[in-house]
Amino acid sequence: MADDFSALVKKALADRVGHLCSNPDCRALTSGPQDDPAKAVNLGVAAHITAASQGGPRYDPDLLPEERSSPSNGIWLCQNCAKLVDNDVVRFSVGTLNKWKKEAEADTKNRLGKTAVIPSSSVRFDLKVYDRVRLYPIVPRVHELSDFCVEGQTDSLFVFKKLDSQRSVDVPKSLLSSVHRLGDAKPAIVRIAGRLQWVTPKRNFDLFLEPPPEGSAEPMESQRMSISTIPDVRRFSELPGSVKSDSTSCLCRGGMFTTNSTAHTCGIPGATPTKY
Repeated sequence: MADDFSALVKKALADRVGHLCSNPDCRALTSGPQDDPAKAVNLGVAAHITAASQGGPRYDPDLLPEERSSPSNGIWLCQNCAKLVDNDVVRFSVGTLNKWKKEAEADTKNRLGKTAVIPSSSVRFDLKVYDRVRLYPIVPRVHELSDFCVEGQTDSLFVFKKLDSQRSVDVPKSLLSSVHRLGDAKPAIVRIAGRLQWVTPKRNFDLFLEPPPEGSAEPMESQRMSISTIPDVRRFSELPGSVKSDSTSCLCRGGMFTTNSTAHTCGIPGATPTKY
């Protein structure tokens, strides 16, 4: 028979962290209103730190039944994180869960009764210096297959460095839309509101607030597009900061070719030059 938590214990675990998930990388709100004004939605779970019964995650045979069902053996999590910690007990050990619980309760206690200070970016991005990442979207899309690392950060921005070329780009934290981790062995997926774009004259990446041009939103491997299909093909000499020349450049800014050239180097498979 499982040593489950009572309703009072579940309520205490939720209340002690303000009904927020205790995972420091999540901290999702777990309760809120239903459409019915008399009811509320609960997405939280009073999870066992050591399993409620033999054979469960992190089961400790030395605990008494009343210890397994006590508040000290529980942690409040959202449903996603509750599933995650029970499916990977090596990564999410008893020590890790106790640390989460202690920090979440301390944070709630510290903020209790205080006016919230909302930073410029209210989303928390758990990225550290030297973390390996892949950035999306980038034009040309071939660069989305390249690894970057977090070279540094300030209160307002991250500095990402492309590992195979040592090129760096500053990205304000307010323009990061999401960070997804796929495990310690794989780079994190970082999505940007806008796009990064390789600018050939500068030999570096620039940040643009607009999304990628229409037709370049597919994965890089599946793109088959011609320069003539892009509406904003301009002479290279018309680009800001460029010098007068007979070269032309496609919208991706990643390739140049002369008006009598048949070669193009923007990195988009199937791209061909348009002559003027």
